[in-house]
Amino acid sequence: AVQLPAGALSGAPLPVGASVIQVTVSSPKKVRSVEGSPMSVQGGAATPPHRGPHGQQQPVLLARPGVAGTQALGARGGASLVQHGGYPAAVAKTGPVAARPLAGALGRAAQGLEVAELHLGAEPIFDPLRPALRAQLLEKLRIPAATARVAAMEGFRGGLNEGVWYVSSPGRDELVLKLVRCKRLAANIPTEAENFMKLYREHPTAYRDPTLALPFKIFGCIGRGGMKMHDLIVMQRVRGERLAEWMAKKWYKSQAEEMYQLFERLGASLAEYHARYGGAQHGDFQPSNIFYDETADALYFIDMGGMGVPTVENDVEHFVKSLMLLSQSYNSSAAIEGEHYFKRGYERACGRR
Repeated sequence: AVQLPAGALSGAPLPVGASVIQVTVSSPKKVRSVEGSPMSVQGGAATPPHRGPHGQQQPVLLARPGVAGTQALGARGGASLVQHGGYPAAVAKTGPVAARPLAGALGRAAQGLEVAELHLGAEPIFDPLRPALRAQLLEKLRIPAATARVAAMEGFRGGLNEGVWYVSSPGRDELVLKLVRCKRLAANIPTEAENFMKLYREHPTAYRDPTLALPFKIFGCIGRGGMKMHDLIVMQRVRGERLAEWMAKKWYKSQAEEMYQLFERLGASLAEYHARYGGAQHGDFQPSNIFYDETADALYFIDMGGMGVPTVENDVEHFVKSLMLLSQSYNSSAAIEGEHYFKRGYERACGRR
């Protein structure tokens, strides 16, 4: 159990992700239930623990994966999460029963998936190269502004992205900032940010999967009048190069056999991915959304914003179709051989389960 001194943390910002067995407050009452989802509120000690004026531990109340807010712990011991960043709020009522533990929230939970806001102020557009927004962004990412470098991505940045930037600083992993729409294209199609939060609720272990390029932070970009303009997706940059570019080099160096061997491994990796996440499809599985680090001999799946969203084609069909399109740059035999090795890897991996 974790003690929550009544009123001690009013207004504290909420990270997302930790898990505990029981949450109590320093009063005769305990956290009992959550309106809406049974996983809406979790609790856990802050790391490192904050200490009050008398040395008492002051943990924080955390939101479930995908929900951000601000803690409001009143003098009566009631705790609630209020709406923050344009995302749903959850309310915890006080009562005699403790919250149950939630599986899968530890591990990457120290990093987790956090949802917060960036305020554009009078800026008409999102531009992290402008001094005021750059300073705010780096502060929220806890990166020293004096040593940070923010640079816009050159060349093709993806068909649905509003902008892509890289953030680097000595001794830190390089980050990718991806600006995306915050409005749904259709009522039944979630935004990329909404889908990432849904994925975190349904498959929290995916956020500890080293083969998947998933975000650890999502910012709602707030403009004039409090209107939300965009979502900013923040993730670590994967190493290597796009499979499409690697394929081109191997083909023109007459190293097709290496390419086919990797296709077989890729098929096996996709089958294992489907097995881990209940058959959830990537949604756009094609050579531009796969990275290969030849030095480390490692494959990575990127552009995961559509994971689990229903599509007309499954991942195997979509990848094979993309090979046929690429064959126009090589020849048809390359696509046929590539399909053979890819499917063989997939089917063999399925047969091992």
